[in-house]
Amino acid sequence: MPVSNATPPRTSVSTGIILGAALLRLLPHLPNFTPVTALAFFGGARFGDRKHAILVVFAAMFLSDLIIGFDIASPFVYLALFCVVLIGELCRRSRSVAVGFAGIVSSTLVFFLVTNFGVWATADFYPKTGTGLLSALAAGLPFLRNSLLADLFFSAVMFGCSYIAEKGVFPVAQRRVA
Repeated sequence: MPVSNATPPRTSVSTGIILGAALLRLLPHLPNFTPVTALAFFGGARFGDRKHAILVVFAAMFLSDLIIGFDIASPFVYLALFCVVLIGELCRRSRSVAVGFAGIVSSTLVFFLVTNFGVWATADFYPKTGTGLLSALAAGLPFLRNSLLADLFFSAVMFGCSYIAEKGVFPVAQRRVA
């Protein structure tokens, strides 16, 4: 039996969903209501290969960042996304909604902590003291709610679309007309 080099359907679907989510960053949105963390979590949970998940997530982010722009804390965004891919990977084998919920909430908190630490460490807004770090974290709190809501919403959309695409939930489209 010949070996196929074709991309598995799950990989193709997951890649398409991640690229689509990254494109949503370019549209007008509420502050911090983007699919960024959700796409990294989804990538970690859906790809069997960590390198592939990181490559797709980072490529999608990088392409949208070319348009949006980079800033001094951008390396911390990518570090946070790497951590979130790992969290998604840890949740991969579970079919439990509770595990998925805990994974995405944990991902939101990790992203919040790493990126706000990055702002504190690289920008001149806050003194480089423990109090300055706490001030940076406190200043980010108003954005945390939108981030969590976005992560929950976009995760549900991505996993739902993936399920529909892979399982053929709409069998009407598959029926032959007699």
